[in-house]
This record gives sequence, structure tokens and C-alpha cells, in this order.
Amino acid sequence: MKKFCRTTKKKKGFTLIELLIVISIIGILATLIVPKFSNVTKDAKIKTDLANARTIYNVVNTCIANDEIKDSDFEKGVLSIDDSRIKKYIQVIPKPKAKEGNFIISKTDENIVIMIDKEVIYPTDDVGASE
Repeated sequence: MKKFCRTTKKKKGFTLIELLIVISIIGILATLIVPKFSNVTKDAKIKTDLANARTIYNVVNTCIANDEIKDSDFEKGVLSIDDSRIKKYIQVIPKPKAKEGNFIISKTDENIVIMIDKEVIYPTDDVGASE
């Protein structure tokens, strides 16, 4: 009778092999997901910078329409985002996420250009195509 009770007793838990298989599958999935996640965060930072540049562009155009910023303000070549005329329209001065540096406002011919350390962020040729 004692022998019968031992054999009919149900085993609880997982075997070592089952645990190793599950852990290896989780490891394989993690190696596939992590690189994709890093690309997603990089793309999000770039899109954040583009959205901030678009906001700055709109603020500068508003200031120009209200005669707060004139062409003579661009004689030095660039206008800082820390300018008091711009600050009054933006609650928080944005900092670039994808690149090091600061947003810089410049004017070429008749166009306002938003840059991060001499690289044009907004407007660009591909921005017009997506809108």
C-alpha cells in the first residue's frame, strides 16, 4: 500500500530542463527586442526635436507678424532661443534630445530656419512632403 501511495503522488514544479528552455527562449526574445527598442527611442528623440523646431518656427513667425522681431535682429546671423521676445510665447525653452547643442534661429533670404549647431532642422524639404 505504501508503494502505491508514492507512485500516485503528483509531482509539483518544473524540471531543470523546462526551466532552461524557458530562460533560453526569453533570452532569444530579449536579444531581438532590445535593438528595435533603441531605434524607436532614437526616432522619438528626432521627432521631438522636429516638433520643438516647428514650435519655435511658429513663435518666430508670430513675433515677426507682431513686429517684435525685425530683419535687423538677424544682422548678426542668428537669434537665440533665449531671447525675451521668444520666451514670452514658450512656457519651457526646449533642449535638443537627439543631438548636443542648442536651437538656433537664423534667416536665409526670406526664410526663417531653425538649426541645432549649424544643422538645419526645420524647415526641410521632406517636412513639406509629409504635411
